[in-house]
Amino acid sequence: MKLNEKGITILEIMIAIGLALGAFYFFSKMISDRANETKRNLTKMKMEQAKSMLEQYRDENDRYPTAIQGLDALVEKPQSGPTGESWRAFIKEEDKKKYLNDEWKHSFDYESDDDGSYFIIRSYGKDGKPGGTVHDRDEEVRSD
Repeated sequence: MKLNEKGITILEIMIAIGLALGAFYFFSKMISDRANETKRNLTKMKMEQAKSMLEQYRDENDRYPTAIQGLDALVEKPQSGPTGESWRAFIKEEDKKKYLNDEWKHSFDYESDDDGSYFIIRSYGKDGKPGGTVHDRDEEVRSD
């Protein structure tokens, strides 16, 4: 090829492709991070809603559900353990996953004692496993 000839060399094409791929990676990572942060925020809101329902449950039944009864006590009357006479469903069966799963479709973890004196609701993040960092970090909401 002569010096004064017009055209694009293979090296220039490779550089342009490399720059395009780099930009694509940068923007797709940014969008993915934003989507995961949105899921984390929605999960926190769902956990706060569940907390509010558990507070109402306690007001009506004089206790939180036990660990064995779990969050299912918000959906159907527990078959074992104490419940108050005024038990009622706070969530319809068909809405259970909508309210009691995080945005990664993992069920919330529920912890309480046999007396139903406290609770902790946990989401284990994107990976669904305890521990982790960034998008896999755990979130929890506790009784007051």
